[in-house]
Amino acid sequence: MSERRSLLSYWPLLYAYEADGRDGRGVYGITDEFPVAQQRLRAALPMMPEGTVGTIRLAILDNRLPRPEYRYGPVIARLRRAKEGGGQVVDDDRTGAASREIPRHH
Repeated sequence: MSERRSLLSYWPLLYAYEADGRDGRGVYGITDEFPVAQQRLRAALPMMPEGTVGTIRLAILDNRLPRPEYRYGPVIARLRRAKEGGGQVVDDDRTGAASREIPRHH
């Protein structure tokens, strides 16, 4: 069994989300629920500069070491802050294959 599969069999899959507005504003976190990561990015992006990209990556907490640390996997979703008054361009099908624009929540 590969080390990657071995790690996933012992630790629950987590979702790491982040967006950095390049102006000091940003959001970073870890959750065990994909919809929570999406919601937190969607809530933060309207307060960031146009073009800011938020990502969600797979992660696990590896506690085999003396000091536990997160191990990150691939990006599975991206949200981008669209133009003022626009929606958010979303790629949230977990495969990276589909992109569409969704209206901004009111």
